[in-house]
This record gives sequence, structure tokens and C-alpha cells, in this order.
Amino acid sequence: MGWAASAGRRTGRIFTLAVAFGVLAAIVALVATPAQSADVAGTFAFVDPPGSSSTVGEAAGTHAVAVDVDGMGVGNDLDAAVTVDINIVGGTAVQGTDYSVTTGQLVFPDTAVDLDSQSFVLSITSDAIDEDDETIVIEFTLTTTGGSVVGTPSQHTVTITDDDAPPDITINDPSTGESSSPLNFTVGLTAESGKTVTVGWTTSDGTATAGADYTSASGTVTFVPGDISETVAITVLPDVIDEPNETFDVQLSGATNAGRYVPRPVNG
Repeated sequence: MGWAASAGRRTGRIFTLAVAFGVLAAIVALVATPAQSADVAGTFAFVDPPGSSSTVGEAAGTHAVAVDVDGMGVGNDLDAAVTVDINIVGGTAVQGTDYSVTTGQLVFPDTAVDLDSQSFVLSITSDAIDEDDETIVIEFTLTTTGGSVVGTPSQHTVTITDDDAPPDITINDPSTGESSSPLNFTVGLTAESGKTVTVGWTTSDGTATAGADYTSASGTVTFVPGDISETVAITVLPDVIDEPNETFDVQLSGATNAGRYVPRPVNG
């Protein structure tokens, strides 16, 4: 009986050792076997965020927008190479003037494991013109797809924010003989603007008197984008009286889309 009990204990040790060896073998086999990647079809979309829109300053130089592949999973690759073509479909910015497309096509190979995002790059052109913020509307298409598809968002709007100061308004200081009419003076901008600039003007007496020496007037000068100079004519009234030179003022006020202006007298 004593031997039988001892043998039973030995049998128990042998069984326990065999189980331990089995677990160890399973662990070794698990570590030694390399992971196998799967071929999958992806859903392509602009990365969210920013998703359907993004903003870049005019002085930034470049702006990258990423296209993402959803459904890849970890350790997988695409079932076929995918070519993503980038297309400009709208916006207020002008290609070649405000920006250029540095990267027009993205290629996702079917051999790249975990390659689930790539970016295309816009080159942003800085200028010295005060202008409204401008937009670029971008879409992408898949020219080779395998089983991959276009998801959402597939359209992206980039807003280029302007960083330029508005131009100042200037006015010259002309003079004319009493018998020469009209008296022309020039209202100008110190720089071209991409916006419509307006400024109001009105005459006021100095030593000259409206109705006797000149005709009072008022109005608005409008500069369309690209325009930097406008002329305003004031009627001078001659007389036969020998008198000193006289002056009247032209006052500027109510400027829009402009910086400083300084009212200055206009000799008459």
C-alpha cells in the first residue's frame, strides 16, 4: 500500500510536468510564428479632424491636407494599390497667383503595411495686397481602387487668411489761376487693394467763399480693386476783383477698407 501511494505521487509529478511542457511549447510556438498581414479594401476620406475644412495664414508658405484610409486595421495592407488624384474644383483663390499644388497625386501601394494616411501639399503665395480671405475647394478621386471606395468627406475647403494692412489715402495740394476751371485734385491710395475702397469728400471755405470764388461740392471717391488714383474736379468762379490768393479746403471722411487719411487744404 505504501508503494502504491508513492507511485501515485510519482505519477502525479509526471503528469504535472507534462502539462507544463505543453504550455511552454505552446508559448514558444506562439512567439516564433510571425504575424500574417491581411489584404483589405479601404475607405478613403479627408482626415477628420479637420475633415471638410481647414485654415492657413497667407504667410505660412505651405499647407498639408491628409487623406486617410479607414478599415485598414493593424498589421494589414491594401488588397490592391490605390492612386488618389487631387482635383481643385472651386474657390475664390486663383491657382498660380494665390497658391500652387505641390503634390497632385498620392499612391498607396498594396505592399505597405499600416500605411493608412498620406498628405498632399499646397504652396501658399504671400503678397502685399489687402484682400478678403480666399478659399480653395478640393476633391479627390480614386483612379485605381482594387476594392477600395471613396468615403466622406471627399471634399475639403482650405481658407487662406489675409495678413496685409489696408492702404492709406492721400490727396494732393494743387493750385490754379482764377480763370482756369475746373481745379483738379487727385485722391490716391498708397498701395493697390484687393477690396473696393471708398472715401467721402466735401469742400469747405478757407479764405475763399463758396458761391463767390468756387462752387461747393461733395461726393464719394470709389477705388475698385487694382485702382490707385481718382480725380475730383472743383469749379472755380472767376471775378474782376484784384485780391490776394484764396484757399478752400477739401475734407475727407468715412473711408472704408482703408487706413489713415489726412484732410489737406486745396489752394484755389
